[in-house]
Amino acid sequence: MLIASSQTSAYRYVNVGSLALKVCDVLGSVPSEKEDSPLNSKYKLLLDKGMYDTVSMVANEPDKFCETYLKNTRELLQKDGILLMATCCHTEHELKKRICKGM
Repeated sequence: MLIASSQTSAYRYVNVGSLALKVCDVLGSVPSEKEDSPLNSKYKLLLDKGMYDTVSMVANEPDKFCETYLKNTRELLQKDGILLMATCCHTEHELKKRICKGM
């Protein structure tokens, strides 16, 4: 599943061979009240292409954002799942300090 910003209100699905890409807002309600929501599944891989960067830099309450982000990504990952983050605003050390403590 690809983690997208809250501006992505509609879910998007793309199938390429045996790979299924699902895009949604990880800050939404996990699990979702919508039956067909990708927020109701567990994933081997979550890909964050910059949502953490963007929101953590502009959030009014960065600690609350981080808490929600960690809680929801933890819920969405399968046991031994991978959270893959692309970042240009945080060092590896900063991410490990923030993210790994919540996983």
